[in-house]
Amino acid sequence: MKSVVPGGVVAYVTCSPHRHETVDVVETVLDEYRGIEVLPAKQLLSDIPDCELGDYLQLWPHRHNTDAMFLALLRIDNLRG
Repeated sequence: MKSVVPGGVVAYVTCSPHRHETVDVVETVLDEYRGIEVLPAKQLLSDIPDCELGDYLQLWPHRHNTDAMFLALLRIDNLRG
């Protein structure tokens, strides 16, 4: 996170359905650093139904005919931590 310029966006993407590899990782980063804004990832795939997980995006094999993909978009504003 420290190497991202202010205003830059980090896309955290993993092919996992497991919370400890998806949401928990993002929440750990948000707890550790201040100055990060979570952007709504759904806007990138607005035409795909049932993939929204709060501000994150989660694709499922049985719903979307894909791997279990997770996406979080994190904008770095004024990083502190």
